[in-house]
Amino acid sequence: MKSTYRLPLGALIAACSMSMPAYADDASPDGSPPATTNDIYAMDLASLLNMKVTTASKFSENLADAPGVMEVVTKDELRRFGGMTLGEILDRVPGLSMTTASFTDRSMVAARGDQTQINGGHILFLINGRPTREVLEGGIISDLLESFPVNILERIEVVLGPGSVLYGSNAFSAVVNLITQKAEGNALVVTGMGGASSAATSGQVMFQRGGLSIVGAGQFHQDPNWNTPVSTTYFGVVNADIPDR
Repeated sequence: MKSTYRLPLGALIAACSMSMPAYADDASPDGSPPATTNDIYAMDLASLLNMKVTTASKFSENLADAPGVMEVVTKDELRRFGGMTLGEILDRVPGLSMTTASFTDRSMVAARGDQTQINGGHILFLINGRPTREVLEGGIISDLLESFPVNILERIEVVLGPGSVLYGSNAFSAVVNLITQKAEGNALVVTGMGGASSAATSGQVMFQRGGLSIVGAGQFHQDPNWNTPVSTTYFGVVNADIPDR
């Protein structure tokens, strides 16, 4: 039986961020400097609770003081997991789960089982604290989950629960803040990987001059569909292409 594969359309997206003032981290209770998120597994409980977050209140504060249930995916955890898409990364966050719909969103994420719509309109995504809203259908997020360049992320902050008081519409069951890296000098990085029927490549560019800091990134990936025989009533057994998700 001949197997055929259809490669879905890849996606390319660029994320740019302007440099913002940095917040100084507080020292740990014993007076030693706080550990950075790069060595999170070496941090003690007090240092973990003193990790700085901004999404819960729109200003920098300790994770222990944030008025909400929060999950933080650090840069070190992103590197260790190696997820290819944003959807794969968020699927590992406690309280979030990947889902899908037949008519609009091919990929969606639900918070605490709240998936009552045919799109992702109950979760608000932020990029560096600024809302990203899809205005045609009210919440289609497949393009964001499948094509956002995850190689540019510094960390991800997730607030589980309503956030409409701070962020308005769509922040019904969760707020996901995608915080990108900031340029520290000028650099260009391109990486890629591939196999028999799949491939992925990503790149990022950093530019800094004085107080101006610009970061750009792009990502392209393609996965093979599942090709499997399906028994039908009128046409017998036919080969069907099933999307990978």
